[in-house]
Amino acid sequence: FEISPEDARRALEQFRGIWRRFEKVGELNGAPVISDYAHHPTELRALAAAARQWYPDRRLVVAFQPHHRPRSIAFHAEFVKALALFDTVVLAEVYDVAGREDPALRVTTKDWVDELRQKGVEAQYAATLPEVEALLRKQARPNDVLLLTGAGTIDSVARQLILPPTSEVGGETSDVGVLLGLEERVSLARYSTLHVGGEARYFVRVADLETLRVALTWAEDRGLPWFILGGGANFFCRDEGFFGLVIKMENRDLAIGNREPHSAEASRGRQATGNS
Repeated sequence: FEISPEDARRALEQFRGIWRRFEKVGELNGAPVISDYAHHPTELRALAAAARQWYPDRRLVVAFQPHHRPRSIAFHAEFVKALALFDTVVLAEVYDVAGREDPALRVTTKDWVDELRQKGVEAQYAATLPEVEALLRKQARPNDVLLLTGAGTIDSVARQLILPPTSEVGGETSDVGVLLGLEERVSLARYSTLHVGGEARYFVRVADLETLRVALTWAEDRGLPWFILGGGANFFCRDEGFFGLVIKMENRDLAIGNREPHSAEASRGRQATGNS
């Protein structure tokens, strides 16, 4: 393909892997947070082996969300064997695949927890993903590796873990939060003309330049991604949500040009005089 060895070397040096394949998304209390798509016993065994090879002296903490009731029932014993390869296990409930589940099939990962404990594995059950997040935040130590795995929505927990906990953010910035009217865990489906989508971790309405500047500074000071939302047309948010600050524009006379927010009316004036 006529790519020089130097270009190939530089590209490989910069390559950081692909989404949800042993993807390091950040750290929590000094522990790497890794998101992985493994949702079969064979994949879980491969994940454990890779983690042992890459982090030989660390405690492996896996949070697993099984995927699809028939699969979880059929591979129950194999899943337990694979999960026993990790040091600590947090089990979320089975993710129901839309349009593929039989409501008559009953399965709960509570049973798996009991079996893992009988094998001497430290195991805990979490009924919801917020409970998974809370358990991992409470337990994480610098010598750990946190592995969030499954084909459902557990990736959202990995993205949440690398952000400050809600209580910490609110405590640090209570005055600014009040000034902004900052909201938390707001459904973005309400602001999409398609009426679909997940939550924004933080949400603020902006009607003037000063509030916009304060909101952007607040997000960037904390290393949070931010997204500016207009009328909501041609927009939807994935079910996992947006793990930063969504800024809802309430004033159509505001614009952003040359990376700086300004009054759209002033911009039109500059364009009219040839000074834009």
